This record gives sequence, structure tokens and C-alpha cells, in this order.
Amino acid sequence: MCYKQMRSCFFVDGYSYSVAYRNNGKTYFSCSARRSSNCRARAYIPPGAEHDELVLTKEHSHPPDFFLEKKNKIWNIIKQFAITLPGTTAQVYNSVVSL
Repeated sequence: MCYKQMRSCFFVDGYSYSVAYRNNGKTYFSCSARRSSNCRARAYIPPGAEHDELVLTKEHSHPPDFFLEKKNKIWNIIKQFAITLPGTTAQVYNSVVSL
């Protein structure tokens, strides 16, 4: 999952990536599931290239989730509701799911 504090997070082919570091015009990424799935996947984008030109340097240790981007968007919407509505995030989630 991509979280708000991960400002540079994006999705490619069912995987999410966050910026690890930048060096010599290249942007290096790690899999956003590195903690939850212990995934060591790494990638980079060459200087001047787009996100869809991602070069994978280490494979993922988990299968892709093609609904991951949608799940992330839904979770962010629920978090926004939780900010404005009374109750915990879990309570807001349960009330939204029951609709």
C-alpha cells in the first residue's frame, strides 16, 4: 500500500513502488510491500524516462495485485471520511462497507 507520507508512490503492473533514493539523474525505487511481504524488489527509472519505463533490477517475492491501485484509492477515501466523521477509522470503514 502507498501511504500519505510516501509522496512518490506509483503503481505498475499490479505492484506499488516508493522512492528509495535519487542518484545521478536516476530515481531508484523499492517495492511498497517490502515490510508487509518482505519483498526485496528494486527498480529504477533512467533519467528523462516515464514511470512506465521502469527497469526491474530485483524480482518481487509475491504475486501482483491488479486491484492494488483501486484498493489504495478506496482506503484514502475512507481515511478522509475518518478525518471528518466521528469515530475511529475502523468504525468509519464498517459503516461505509455496510452501505
